[in-house]
Amino acid sequence: MEIYFPMKKRLLSFDIFRILIVFIVFCFHAKLNMNTEFGILADFFAIGNFAMIPFFVLSGALLYISSSHKDLHNIDGIKRFYIRRLSVIMPGYLLLYIVWSIFLDNITTPINKVWSAPPQLLGIQSVYHNGQGYYPQNPGTWFISCILICYLIYPYLQEITKQMKLKTKVILLLVFYVILAYSPIMCYHFSIESIYSNAFFAILQFYMGVLITSLSEDVKVPKVLSNWIAFVLEWLVLVAVTTLAVGFVGIRDNSTIYNIVIIPIVCLIVYTALGIKTNTRSKVTVFISDISFEVYLVQCISLPWYVAQYVSKVLGLTGSMICFAISIVAGVIGAIILHYVNKGMGLLLKKACN
Repeated sequence: MEIYFPMKKRLLSFDIFRILIVFIVFCFHAKLNMNTEFGILADFFAIGNFAMIPFFVLSGALLYISSSHKDLHNIDGIKRFYIRRLSVIMPGYLLLYIVWSIFLDNITTPINKVWSAPPQLLGIQSVYHNGQGYYPQNPGTWFISCILICYLIYPYLQEITKQMKLKTKVILLLVFYVILAYSPIMCYHFSIESIYSNAFFAILQFYMGVLITSLSEDVKVPKVLSNWIAFVLEWLVLVAVTTLAVGFVGIRDNSTIYNIVIIPIVCLIVYTALGIKTNTRSKVTVFISDISFEVYLVQCISLPWYVAQYVSKVLGLTGSMICFAISIVAGVIGAIILHYVNKGMGLLLKKACN
C-alpha cells in the first residue's frame, strides 16, 4: 500500500513534537545542573529525561516517512542512506567530543581518555556500561551511540516492515511495550542498572516509531484524532499522568519506572501527529526544529549551564528563572553556531564519500 502522507513536505505536528521533547530534556538538565524550580511542574521535569523515549520513537517515525519509498535492497541505496545519516550526525558530535576531551574534561586521566576514545569515535559507547548505565567519559553522548546503532540496522527494519501484515505490526508493538514496561520495574526490584541508556531498548523504541508509521498506512488515523485539539489534549494528558505518577510513586531518579504509562501516550501522540496534514510554513518553526539535534549536543558538554552560572555570577544576578533564561539563550546560540558548522562539515563528508 502506498504511503498517504506527503513525502516532500514537513508536517507541522512533527516539528512541534521535536521542539517540545528537546525543551523537556533541556528543563530536566536545568533542574539537574542549576536546581531550577518549575513549580507545579517540578515532578514532571524531575524525570524529564523520559523525553528520550519520544526522541527515539519520533526518530523511527520520521525516518520511515522520509525513507520508506526508497530502495534499500541494494548496496548503492544502503550506501547513500548511511552517508546521509552519518553526515547529519557525526561531524557535530565528533567536534564536541574533541572539545570535551581536550578542554572540558578535567576528571578523566589522559591514559583513560586514550582508552575510551575508540568506542566514542565509532559511536558504540552505549554498549558499554560502568554499573550506572553510562559510558565512563562524557555520559551524555549515549543517545548518539544509540541512534547510530538504530541507523545501522534501519535498512533491514524498513524492508521487513514493508512486508508485514497489520496483525504482525500490532503484535510487535504490544510485545515491545510489555518489554519496555516490565524491564525497568524488574531492574529496580533487583537493584541492577537502569535500561535508560541501553542500546537494545532504544532500538525497540525506535522500531516502535517505524511500526506506528507503517501501521498508519493500513489504518488511517481517524478524524477524531487527526486534529490539533486531540494533539494538544494528548500532550496535556502526558504531563498530567506523568506528574501524578511521580507524586504517587515518589521515584524521581529513574524515569524508566514510568514507561508503563508514558509509552502508550507517546505512541498515541505519534499516531495522531501522522494524521495532522498541516504543513510547516513558518521559517522560525522549521529552523528551531532543525537545530533541535544541536540543542541536545550542546547539553552534552554542559555549555548552557556553564554560561548561565558564569554570567549570573559576573552580573550578580539571582533567581532560578533568570539563570534558566540565560541558559536557554546560551543553548540556542551555541546550537545555531554548531548547526552551521555541522552542516558545512557534513557537506564535506558527503563529497568525500561519494
